[in-house]
Amino acid sequence: MTVNTNPANDEATRHGKIETDGQIQRFAEHIADRYWETDADHRVTFASAGAGTLTIPRDRIISKQYWDIEAQEISTEDKVEMERVFREEKPFRDLYYVRTQANGERQFLCASAIPKYDDNGEFAGYTGVHRDETRARLRQEASDNLNLQLGLILEEVRAGIILWSHDERFVFCNDYLFELQPGMEDILETGMHIEEMLEKTAKMRLPDATEEERQKWMASRRRQDSEEFGELEWLQPVTGRWLSIRRQRLSDGSIVAIHTDITERKALEKAKDEFVSVAAHELKTRATSLNGALGLIKGQLGEHTPDGMEGIFEIAARNCERIGKLVGDLLDLSQIDTGSLDLVFDRYNLLEIVHRAVGGNADYDASKKAALLVLGAGTEAMVRVDRSRLVQALAILITNAAKFTGDDGKIELGVTDIGDGYRIAVKDNGIGIPEDSQEKVFEKFYQVDSSDTRNIEGTGLGLAICKAIIDQHDSELVLESAPGEGATFWFDLKKG
Repeated sequence: MTVNTNPANDEATRHGKIETDGQIQRFAEHIADRYWETDADHRVTFASAGAGTLTIPRDRIISKQYWDIEAQEISTEDKVEMERVFREEKPFRDLYYVRTQANGERQFLCASAIPKYDDNGEFAGYTGVHRDETRARLRQEASDNLNLQLGLILEEVRAGIILWSHDERFVFCNDYLFELQPGMEDILETGMHIEEMLEKTAKMRLPDATEEERQKWMASRRRQDSEEFGELEWLQPVTGRWLSIRRQRLSDGSIVAIHTDITERKALEKAKDEFVSVAAHELKTRATSLNGALGLIKGQLGEHTPDGMEGIFEIAARNCERIGKLVGDLLDLSQIDTGSLDLVFDRYNLLEIVHRAVGGNADYDASKKAALLVLGAGTEAMVRVDRSRLVQALAILITNAAKFTGDDGKIELGVTDIGDGYRIAVKDNGIGIPEDSQEKVFEKFYQVDSSDTRNIEGTGLGLAICKAIIDQHDSELVLESAPGEGATFWFDLKKG
């Protein structure tokens, strides 16, 4: 391009300018953009080949003004604007316009240019470039449309959604969040750090509290936020409604939290739990009365019990015991679901608890031997636990192992010192558990063999109760198994 800022005009300078212009034109033939030059009357004197949508034949361009070249394919508004910009004879950049072809397809073009001046400093034309922005603009339109659709979806969905950046700054929330969390519309600001949000929320929620009380509340919220991502159920203090808050970290490090109103679900759960509790107590009372009546009849008959009745009495008594155990499981399950399974922790010898679980387990088949292996624990293994509940959990694991182990099988209950705690494991060499069932066995009422012809009795509640007990001991019940190779259930307890 030639931009003359020096009035000197010797032959060498003129030759250099001509050579430079020629080099630029030759270079322009190899680029996708269309390079062009005009004269002082804005008529095109040179145009490179260009590519893509810029391939209008050069004979349609040379000696014509650009707004006339595009006149049939651009809007009147774009034509007027293009002519206005060109006639200002000033540098311009990113002059966008839309060309509509005969087939209806749109082409998005962009022009930039700088003026040329002759040796007298008079305007001599433009040197410019046309760039095809069609792909970029269509991608942007698609992205904008998608963002619009996502925005509409986020506003219509009956859940409050809030997005935080990877450095814990507020990015976005939908309007429904403000219905679930009244007052947050006056707090949240784009770019606000989560600490600032906590401070403002504490002042709003606790207007009469001392600074120490607010700091304590904020610390509690920080602990909740630092916990493992998942679902948190929370009673909203202003509305009195129950919310489920699910937090998820995205691939870019940002965090999305989804707030759902679960008040109705909590009410249904409460009604269900109350029904189960009442029904279980009624069943327990009837079963106890029935069992007592059977014992009384049997005692009165004594030696005069008719032939065959002894077996009937034993079956009835066994079924009463099963009903009693089922009722106990249902009551425990109800307490677990309502969060009222309160444990009383104290310091106990783990080995004594293990022996108690084995010795007091009436459901364990005496024909099977449970080998107690104490590895590295010595004579004492002190832990802080709820003794009765831990005995219950171990008894469930032993009974479960016995059910799935043959008469010649082997069950091992081991306690191993692992440094800062003890690992308790119940291992059998029974039929094992298929891989696709291993996560499900901890679900309520789930049984590996759920067919009507199964030979193994059970309600599918034991492992769910056992897991809940172990969870409340700040541990995790782990299953390792393979079909035909038995199963091992283990968990760790801290020394205490």
